[in-house]
Amino acid sequence: MKRSKRLLKTHKASKGTTKIAKTKNNCSRSTGRSGTQTSETSAECKQSNEESDTESVKTGPHIHRTQRVDSINIEQQKTTDVAGSSNDDISDRYRSSPGGTTEEVFVSQGTQELKRNERQSPTMPNLFYQDNDGDTYLHIAIVQCNQSLVRFLVQAMKETKLDVYNNLRQTPLHLAVITGQENLVRELIQSGSDINALDRNGQTPLHLACQGGHVNIVKAIYECTAADRSRLNVNAKNFEGLSPLHLATICGNRDLIGMVISMGADINIKDASSGRTALHHAVESGRYHVVEYFLSRGASANVPTFSGNTPLHTAAGRQMQEMINLLSRYGADVNVANMEGDKPKVVHESEQGKRQLESSRKRAKRPKASSSAETSKKKINLGDQKVTS
Repeated sequence: MKRSKRLLKTHKASKGTTKIAKTKNNCSRSTGRSGTQTSETSAECKQSNEESDTESVKTGPHIHRTQRVDSINIEQQKTTDVAGSSNDDISDRYRSSPGGTTEEVFVSQGTQELKRNERQSPTMPNLFYQDNDGDTYLHIAIVQCNQSLVRFLVQAMKETKLDVYNNLRQTPLHLAVITGQENLVRELIQSGSDINALDRNGQTPLHLACQGGHVNIVKAIYECTAADRSRLNVNAKNFEGLSPLHLATICGNRDLIGMVISMGADINIKDASSGRTALHHAVESGRYHVVEYFLSRGASANVPTFSGNTPLHTAAGRQMQEMINLLSRYGADVNVANMEGDKPKVVHESEQGKRQLESSRKRAKRPKASSSAETSKKKINLGDQKVTS
């Protein structure tokens, strides 16, 4: 009985194995057929994807956005609006994660796509398209430091227009200066970018370079405009009334100051707000070496502000004795009064002040001596009168 049960189980197991084997064979046959279908389907998908990619490049960034970066919330990448200067003029949309925004994806792959599209079709994407922030592909490529793409875009756009303003009134040249990319600054200027273009704060590229302390950028501007200095308005004032020389002085770099002066800047130019010269600003900042450099280059120590204060008034009011001595050596006049009639107060310790003080004391002593002699004579006369009487 037990033996028969064992045989029955073995029989059933063998039948089950046969069924499993048949099922596997059927699966493999069906898989082979479906595999063929899948490969055909994938080929079709690949072809359609390639066509859609080509369409996206042709029709512009809107199709590009939905097909390439549909999972990225672009508005979250663009949160920082800029005010002020230097690198703060670049919003956070340029500093995103490696995935990047739609425009950044285009920039990272743009060289190959644009060149491939140029070979395949005469129709180019709209290179002057501006996103919600007003940036073109060229703006973003510059900030992303993609120099090869920048050169390609400059060559493609220079015949039409390079000075496209974004919402912050920044041209590609402004951004190249802010990011300190000397080679791109040279290429943009040589390709026809406006060197005097103003951003929303009234700053030219030279203003931004001086404000950021970019000596290499100022040198690039200096060399690119050497053939025609009239091309550059070196004395332009921003909306705060400051010229590039004022900003270079506030930065405190003598090389920067020297280069701006060599460009033809007026060394005694006054700012529009208070009438202070660069020398006034240098004295206020307490930079002795900068003050000495300005004086050695011919800056006047007696130019008054709108309220009549000379650099010596500033130094005296702040009790900067070394600065007072320096200004006095270069001819600062201690007798100049401001609009309120005040003269520099702390001058007696300087060499010139000492000389002037001594001379004034001598002049003051003379009339006292003569008056004492006259009084003694009067006393004698009075005595004589008493004797005779």
